[in-house]
Amino acid sequence: MPYRRLGLTVLASFLLATPSLAGAQHVPRARRVGSVVVGDARLELLAYDDGTVTAATAATMTSAMARWRGDELRAWLDTANAVMRSREPVAGEGEVTISTPIDGLWLVRQMTPRSSTYVLSVISPASPEVLDTAPTAAQLQALLKLLVRADAAMRGMTPDSLLHPRVAGRCGNR
Repeated sequence: MPYRRLGLTVLASFLLATPSLAGAQHVPRARRVGSVVVGDARLELLAYDDGTVTAATAATMTSAMARWRGDELRAWLDTANAVMRSREPVAGEGEVTISTPIDGLWLVRQMTPRSSTYVLSVISPASPEVLDTAPTAAQLQALLKLLVRADAAMRGMTPDSLLHPRVAGRCGNR
């Protein structure tokens, strides 16, 4: 009899632990969005069903140089588009620098009255790999378009519960 009770206890414990073990072992599904050349580097973009997008110099999960949640990516796209639209300084202003730092990815525009230079830096918090490159305006526009496509692909794959988490303590009744 005591062995039967012990067996039932072990079985009940296993059944209660199974859903949390399955959730912990979930490997995000990836979709390759495409690649783009920025400066002298080629970046691969991947969208994941866990609500993230990565940029890397190779199409593997382990080599991601930048990883964004959807809200971070949209914030970076907004600020990067603003940099692309900013005007050239007038002759008396000297050099102006505008930057858009968002978690692992920086786009800097250095402007003088006669010219404009873009610098894209991708720095991985999990890797010593650093990318510093000087893309053309056309390459940056191509990167922004690909990031918009990656964001759309990620949102298409991601469960609604990850995009819109429930607020704790909220109920349906008013």
